[in-house]
Amino acid sequence: MSDATEWIDPELVAAGKLLQSRGLVAPDRTQAPLSEVRAAVDRIGAFLGETSVPLARERDLSLPGPHGQVPSRLYLPDDGERPPLLVYASCRGACRAGTRRCASSSAKAVLRRCR
Repeated sequence: MSDATEWIDPELVAAGKLLQSRGLVAPDRTQAPLSEVRAAVDRIGAFLGETSVPLARERDLSLPGPHGQVPSRLYLPDDGERPPLLVYASCRGACRAGTRRCASSSAKAVLRRCR
């Protein structure tokens, strides 16, 4: 393929363009200092979370891991007794971002669209 956008979801392309138009672009993590990457990711997460509202059922959990407890969050849709389960595990974000805002906003958006 000559153009990478041919196989990327159009909504993702639009989201990337919106972030770029607002100057919200994370620096190259292989070149920039970690503190700069974290600050940029925090700014992006704050922007993405601006319109996020809590779900009716949302709670913090602690799950056992090989080296101790792993902080986790459970999101349940506002309706539905037995929704399907989606497990999203992201080590990368925890290493590079100072908060979980971006992942939190993404998880809520996925739940709202999958009703």
